[in-house]
Amino acid sequence: MQVIPFNRVYQHQAKGICAAIGVFDGVHRGHQEVIHQLLNDAHRRDAIPVVITFDKHPISVLNSEHAPKMIYSLETKLEILERYGVETVALIPFDSQIAQLSAEEFFEIISKSLSPLMTLCMGTGFVFARDRSGNIEKLRELASAHISGQVTWVHEISSVCSGGLRISSTRIRGEILKGNLSEVSSMLGREYSLISEVEQGDKIGRTIGFPTANLKIAGRAIPPSGVYAVKVRTGMGEFKGCLNIGIRPTLNRLQPELRAEVHLLDFKGDLYGKTIEVIPVKRLRDEKKFSSEEELRKQIAADVLEVHTVF
Repeated sequence: MQVIPFNRVYQHQAKGICAAIGVFDGVHRGHQEVIHQLLNDAHRRDAIPVVITFDKHPISVLNSEHAPKMIYSLETKLEILERYGVETVALIPFDSQIAQLSAEEFFEIISKSLSPLMTLCMGTGFVFARDRSGNIEKLRELASAHISGQVTWVHEISSVCSGGLRISSTRIRGEILKGNLSEVSSMLGREYSLISEVEQGDKIGRTIGFPTANLKIAGRAIPPSGVYAVKVRTGMGEFKGCLNIGIRPTLNRLQPELRAEVHLLDFKGDLYGKTIEVIPVKRLRDEKKFSSEEELRKQIAADVLEVHTVF
């Protein structure tokens, strides 16, 4: 994938550029319809398809106290966009300066850096620019009156529904937090998974015979606390696993923090710094506090046996 700066002229040899704009957190079925329209537009016009998106959720800058938990990291979002056929992304480094751009200024940057801009598509309800002034009607007005004389065709892509309700990243986050992962998978149009880099932990698991990979989950929407039977995809193959999400109450930490740790069955190797994909298959039990580390070890051994049974 080619990631290009938001405000620099993109040099290319094609007849023009077709673009889609959005946050694309989750790259769910609604987003996939936007991408489908983008790729279709570009194919028909012999143009380059470009997704315009943000390096972080705009609300994290505009109202940090209410910043949503993200479904994916930026790196994973870009990887999934690429899976759906997007080869070029114009990445906006969203900050307070970008937030103050008017709809006119925002469109001027897009039309100059992605020139000639032949089509632009976005999902229903998507807004941008200062005071949320950049809606579909404003974009169509700016496109038809652009100083270059190049009229950009602006598409609004209708929402996709699941269970009679509109699919949105907000709804998906809510269902992840409630543990309704089959519904999440339906809205994503693929298996829900936690895709994360493995970071250094405190290595408690290996001292009781069950080493774990500690997932980087800060700022992410994750399922409820508990123990899960999971599939784990790594660069060394796919493994069965036992995932624990929780604060590890048996360890009696003064300041417990939420962790997601997965024990891979029949695995030997080093995963630090590697990105792995963890797919929950079945929730086995709630997280519990045990009287000792030995009691915890016995329970983990029982959990591992149950994972074998699940698969």
